Amino acid sequence: MKKRIFFIFLTSFFILSSQEIESVKLPGKLKETSGLEYLNKDFITINDKGNDPIVYRFDRSGRILSEIIIKGKNIDWEDLASDNNGNLYIADTGNNNYSRRKLKILIVRTTSNYFNVIGSMILKINKEDKVNIEAITVVGTKLHLFNKNDSLTSVYEIPIHKGTYSLNDYKTQTLKTNVFITGADYDITTDTMLLSGYDLNKNSFINVVRNYRSAQKIYSLTLLKNIKQIEGIKLVGDYIYFTNEKTKSGSAKLNKIPFL
Repeated sequence: MKKRIFFIFLTSFFILSSQEIESVKLPGKLKETSGLEYLNKDFITINDKGNDPIVYRFDRSGRILSEIIIKGKNIDWEDLASDNNGNLYIADTGNNNYSRRKLKILIVRTTSNYFNVIGSMILKINKEDKVNIEAITVVGTKLHLFNKNDSLTSVYEIPIHKGTYSLNDYKTQTLKTNVFITGADYDITTDTMLLSGYDLNKNSFINVVRNYRSAQKIYSLTLLKNIKQIEGIKLVGDYIYFTNEKTKSGSAKLNKIPFL
């Protein structure tokens, strides 16, 4: 299935050419997919709030290869990240009604189909702060967390160590994303942050932030026509892969576009 996409640009921008979206349907078990990673040549994903604590491995055709039970409760799993040491990070950080005062990131050691929880990072939230983290990614030796705000997104940088952290102490910057951020992935080679998100009408976007670690950031906001409620994003080779949940307008899907 291929769809045409269109582009919207912010004040600092670069021009992208027209491209095609390629999509495959995901099984019903992944209708609430939330988060996307790539390990050992397979994709992995999770379902969000209220679902079983399971990590799903699947291939590029959308076929589920295995289901791995994680020791821990899925209060509101939202995103995944991984590092170069075989560790997977599961963000139990959803907080839509701002009722949670502590969020958690599970640290999972991965070897083939064996996933073992080896610790966690506890994130304490001040009572007056409205924090709802739905996007995380590894940048160097830290996890970057993105608050799901409307037009401005707060970024927190947490050391990759198990322990307890007062989240407000680790706020480092604010990005002009203009959408609700739901997923993140960082490319160290090009210093590019990829952020998935949607607007109030669940129209989906990819926000490409070039020169991410520089003060001179370049933003481009890409509208993904006919894609509703984008959730996870991952750069694999020369393609940006992203998932969307099942909605009234269509099934959950794995999608890809070229990374230019």
